[in-house]
Amino acid sequence: MRKLIKKIICIFFFIGLLAGPLFAFGNKSLKAPQADKKSKNVINMQEYYDNLSDMVPAIIFLSPDSTTGISDELLELFYTELKLQMVLNSYFKPVSMTKYLDGKYTEKKERNLFQFFNGIKGERYQVNLRGICKPKLFKCGENYIVYIAIFPFDNSGYPITSLRIIRKEKEIKDAVSNCLFELNLLMQKHEQRKVKLAINPFEISCRTLVEQKTGEFDFIKTSFSNQEGIELKETDDMFSYVFAHQATATGLYSASPMGMIPEYVTAKTTSTLVSTQSDYLINAKLVLSDKMNVITLNLIKTDSGVLVKTVKFFTKKLDVEEVWKFTNYFLSEITKSIYSEKNYKLLNDISIGGKAFYKNGMFAGWNLIDNFPIPAENSLINTGTMLISDLNSNPNNFYSNKNDDLFIFVNNNEIKIFRGREGAYVWNLLEK
Repeated sequence: MRKLIKKIICIFFFIGLLAGPLFAFGNKSLKAPQADKKSKNVINMQEYYDNLSDMVPAIIFLSPDSTTGISDELLELFYTELKLQMVLNSYFKPVSMTKYLDGKYTEKKERNLFQFFNGIKGERYQVNLRGICKPKLFKCGENYIVYIAIFPFDNSGYPITSLRIIRKEKEIKDAVSNCLFELNLLMQKHEQRKVKLAINPFEISCRTLVEQKTGEFDFIKTSFSNQEGIELKETDDMFSYVFAHQATATGLYSASPMGMIPEYVTAKTTSTLVSTQSDYLINAKLVLSDKMNVITLNLIKTDSGVLVKTVKFFTKKLDVEEVWKFTNYFLSEITKSIYSEKNYKLLNDISIGGKAFYKNGMFAGWNLIDNFPIPAENSLINTGTMLISDLNSNPNNFYSNKNDDLFIFVNNNEIKIFRGREGAYVWNLLEK
């Protein structure tokens, strides 16, 4: 029976992909897809969708984007798996505004993501929409990064995000499942942070070394750069999204990547255009070459346009480990300029091999925590596998002897880190 149901579902979504958006409505009315009435299987699945509880958050579902190295087949699998699991697990009710959005923004895109978000939020709908979902799939070296963002209408244009790092295409299903589970929890509880960051797309410039017999050389501009066996192009920005996700995970920032919806919104913005919605603007540039990569990040105050700080990072490779390394480094450096020392702490050189870290319900790294800023307050970092935290896998993990969570105690300038069962003991004693 289970195999039959799976087959029925696959048939339905395959037909939906061929026909266009799966569940579509225009500006003012909700429209169900025109199913072939001869196909009982399709009708049954449509009924399953129609019978979702009103408690299931309805979201505008936009098509996923990808970077170079992602095949059309894999992107389609990702797209299908998202819709499938949203509905079957009652995580979200995906609806489409493709016709309306295409008609409104084809000739002229919105000036920035915040204005686009406010415009969509201000529309009236016959369904209780809760936000906008935009998924992305990246290739970084030998790994894939599954990234899903939801912009809740009560969060002022700042997304809640979930991402996972996987090695094989067959892991897409589990990654999507855990991301959606995580996002469903975050939709129920998310909050604005004091400092808000607008993240422009990271500019990528590709260069190749050319040397003459005389010893003279130059790095000439090329259309791509080979990084860890993957040809990265100037349009392959995955870095601004990782940065925004990681910034939010620290608990110090709300961060919104401005390039999120390139089909309807001008990707790059200026500080003056976002000064009322954000405190700082992040501009970054990656110069990629076959010898060395140079990454430069600028921190700009949006109310004045003043450049607050410039930070550089040098690396010879660009795999996922290095992406997290320079992301955390940049976050630690800008935090030093944004916050006073009494308001943040840096976590350095905390190693738990084979474990992933989850902060504020978000994936935040694996194996090693280094240069990771957090608020100067008692906090908890959950551990788990690369796909799910032990807490989400087992809600009783807090009381387990196998608990590897990090319990962080902050008092004035003192920081102490307790691990696992010992940390749970300390947490309990602090409440006495």
